[in-house]
Amino acid sequence: MRDEDKSKEQLIKEAIALRRRIAALEALCSTHEPFSFILQDDDTSITQKYETTTEALFNLNERLLADATRLAKAGETLRVAKDQLESVLAAVPGMVSWISADLNYLGVNDHLADLFGLTPDDFIGKNIGFLGAGSDFNNFVRDFFKSPMRDRFGEIVSDISGTSRHYLIVAQKYNRDRAAFIVGIDITKRQQTLEVLQRLATFDGLTQIANRRCFDETLEREWRRMVREEEPLSLILCDIDYFKLYNDTYGHQAGDSCLQKVAAAIAEVAQRPGDLVARYGGEEFALILPSTPSYGAVTVAKSIRKSLKKLQILHEKSRSGQYVTISVGIASLIPTTRSTAEGLLKSADRALYQAKKEGRDRIIVSSGLQPH
Repeated sequence: MRDEDKSKEQLIKEAIALRRRIAALEALCSTHEPFSFILQDDDTSITQKYETTTEALFNLNERLLADATRLAKAGETLRVAKDQLESVLAAVPGMVSWISADLNYLGVNDHLADLFGLTPDDFIGKNIGFLGAGSDFNNFVRDFFKSPMRDRFGEIVSDISGTSRHYLIVAQKYNRDRAAFIVGIDITKRQQTLEVLQRLATFDGLTQIANRRCFDETLEREWRRMVREEEPLSLILCDIDYFKLYNDTYGHQAGDSCLQKVAAAIAEVAQRPGDLVARYGGEEFALILPSTPSYGAVTVAKSIRKSLKKLQILHEKSRSGQYVTISVGIASLIPTTRSTAEGLLKSADRALYQAKKEGRDRIIVSSGLQPH
């Protein structure tokens, strides 16, 4: 075995043994001078061997010192990286967890543990469903591990202390896809803001019913659905009679109040989940009635006029009565790929025009379409 391949302990033992042998030879030569020439060669060989071993031991020691220095630096680098990771996790404004492919927690950050009044250690080894926070998160993680994707994001809803919260979830696999690092950011406020903005974008601020944009989108959507289901779709257009005279007589503030009352009366009648009541124009309102034939639409229209008459909104300049009234146009058909929603809307508009032409305060069903 070469000296450089020996362990430090082996080299030390050899050096001690050689040193002792050299000392013994030196003592022998000093007391037996006649034999000194016989031992000279052995003495020289042993001395050289000792020096070689000592040099090897020195070199090994230098290498061990260098290795120890590298290990110390690596340990310091690892400690710094660990401190940085802990700082990052502490700064993440959300839930952080490590989850194994068998859906058990490997670890969580303090923020996640605090949300449920637990410690991080309480999570380790537990199934992800033990919190009872809802199925969205469980399904997200389960589907993620089943998929070939290395990373994924999505939105979920969880029940935190009896409160429904929205979270953006970001996940990434590691350890040869046997585990995943998952971060959940609370976006509840953002979701609430989006819902408010969505409402502002689709609802009329004055009457608190759907606006024209919402009406157009809903009509197209319900049209396609009725084509698939081969069900009738009815459309009602209502117009407040002589509304300009009402504004001129009572002022615009009273006019706004009148619009609000009429909108409420219409909305009170059309309360099925699929029905939509919208402000179509200035004093014009529209109703979309899915799965409703023309006679059903007529029944709804009559109920609206009846509800409005009960309000007895005074309109002394009206030419159709003492109180506010409305004219109604109805169109109905079973949508097909050969017809269009625009055609249905035009038919309802023609019926409304006819109701106004015939004296207002009445209901006209479009004759341009076959009623169902």
